[in-house]
Amino acid sequence: MTTTKVKAIYFDFDGVLTLDATGSKTTCIYLSKATSIPFDEVMTAYRSFNKDMLLGEKSHADIWGELGTMLQGKLEEQHLNESFESTPMNTDMLALARDLKEQGFKLGIITDNKKDRMEYLRAFHLLDHIFDTIVVSAEVGSNKHHRQIFDIALGKLHAAPHESIFIDNNEGNLVVPREIGMAGIYHDDQANDVEAIRRQLKSLISEELFG
Repeated sequence: MTTTKVKAIYFDFDGVLTLDATGSKTTCIYLSKATSIPFDEVMTAYRSFNKDMLLGEKSHADIWGELGTMLQGKLEEQHLNESFESTPMNTDMLALARDLKEQGFKLGIITDNKKDRMEYLRAFHLLDHIFDTIVVSAEVGSNKHHRQIFDIALGKLHAAPHESIFIDNNEGNLVVPREIGMAGIYHDDQANDVEAIRRQLKSLISEELFG
């Protein structure tokens, strides 16, 4: 028996569709290996630009020279795309998304992320073949602590909040969508129990859709 009419299911990107909790972690793990500079030092330098990039005020290209200076001049141009490509994708969660798409659900990504990184990865991993919309904080100037990014995502898929589910690996990012009427599912990125997510979706939608 269907418990609610769900039309749209939204996924966070890093920590849900990828195996690292944040995109900053992924980028800095790679840059640490590429430059032989300790991860914590790389992360401290990178984080000084993070807020501006997440809100679209700066891109990686804008900060790359200054970041390179902070990293002892060891940063090279090719490291940027290589850091994007190093993103460890969560193949089990992507398989779940494909299953949902085959069942007829509209799918979206809502992510606090950098514009250039997401543009690169959506092409590199053919994300548009799975997801009907990808809403990025740096493109819309709003993060998941405000409802604007969710309103935009709902509008893209013509879905009402009560017809929608959002999956995120940060409980704090589920506060706003729940307040506006979306169902929220927390994903523990360390356990990465995709079957648990599948079970929660079943309880919110219907047993029949998942067999």
